[in-house]
Amino acid sequence: MIKNIIKTFFSNTGSIIINFITSIIIARVLGPEGNGYLTSVILIPNTLYILFSGQYFADSLYFIRKKIYSLEEVLASSLIIYFALGVMETIIILGYSIFSPMDNLIYIIIMIFMLNLNFLIMPILIAIEKIGTKNILTVLAAVLNICQVLLLLLIFKGNLNVEQVIITQLVTFVITNLLGAYAILKNINTKLNFQLKKNISIIKTIFHFTKSCYISNLANYLNFRLDQWFIMAINGVYSLGIYSVAVNLSEKFWIIPDSISTILYPEVASSNDHKKIIKGINKTICISIGLGVLGWVMALILLDPIILFLYSDKYLAVSKLIKILFPGIVLFAIVKIITSFFSGIGKPELRVKGAIVGTLVNLLLNIPLIPAYGINGAAFATLISYTIYGIWIIITYHKVVKEYTKI
Repeated sequence: MIKNIIKTFFSNTGSIIINFITSIIIARVLGPEGNGYLTSVILIPNTLYILFSGQYFADSLYFIRKKIYSLEEVLASSLIIYFALGVMETIIILGYSIFSPMDNLIYIIIMIFMLNLNFLIMPILIAIEKIGTKNILTVLAAVLNICQVLLLLLIFKGNLNVEQVIITQLVTFVITNLLGAYAILKNINTKLNFQLKKNISIIKTIFHFTKSCYISNLANYLNFRLDQWFIMAINGVYSLGIYSVAVNLSEKFWIIPDSISTILYPEVASSNDHKKIIKGINKTICISIGLGVLGWVMALILLDPIILFLYSDKYLAVSKLIKILFPGIVLFAIVKIITSFFSGIGKPELRVKGAIVGTLVNLLLNIPLIPAYGINGAAFATLISYTIYGIWIIITYHKVVKEYTKI
């Protein structure tokens, strides 16, 4: 497990560094308004996926690792869900656009299918222990993105528009999805069975398991992105462009917990030695807190000149936003690790109440704070909601650990 975590960490680090450089280039070239439009094109498909996917793809890996269903059975049912989900989301987007015309409509629809396919492929690669392939695709996606952006800047002499940047991201999804699909197909031993009766039974079983994960992840996602929807509606895409930079930079701290949770979930699901895993989690939590405190102190001292140097004075407000958000980001890093453990032991419902409470707090605080204080108000609402959720999950984890260490 440790070896896979280290490999995943370094691949995530490599991709994050490259994506970070790409995001700086895009933010400077497009400006806050263009960056806001770009954020909306990704925000809409992401939100629709979280709302309607039921967490099916992500948690289907549990059934493969536990050998409840075969790879072929899970893949067949996942493909049915994929096409049904894509059609439903497209109908919703087209229906909404009739009453309220949307910019970049065709790109949003294509992004829906590309993004959903990526969400399907990556968990299956982990489930069949193709973690190295997943890591390579993660880095490859970052490299393809930056190469395309640099090439377009060269061709168009330093000028880019939102449409061109969206196309580079779609091309990246097409290539990585094809390679990921090929890696999965090589591991298929029997023909996929799309018989409706059989697949409906599988789908019902997986959805029954994922309902707790779905509620929790929906609440978490809304906690992550609810403020961006409020900002887009109240303050417009210019403010969204600035706020999204702050959120994306703050969430880079999640590289370590994301790497751990990617490996932890399937490892816990297939392990009987939970005491050993709990010891590892406790050490990781202590390290995360230490790094978080160090990161926040460095942000307070160095962030203003760094933002000015990297992004220009148009994005100076990003510095203040990160300083507000960072303590909450650190707490949520711990949440990511603990909730992967909950899912791995087959108790995803343990995270539901805390996620719902955190999201409701975020919603209730955004309503008065964003109109009154703009993007700073959104940051404070997010900080408070992350803190409440983090404390809730840590208390729950402490109770669960007591039970497992008695065994």
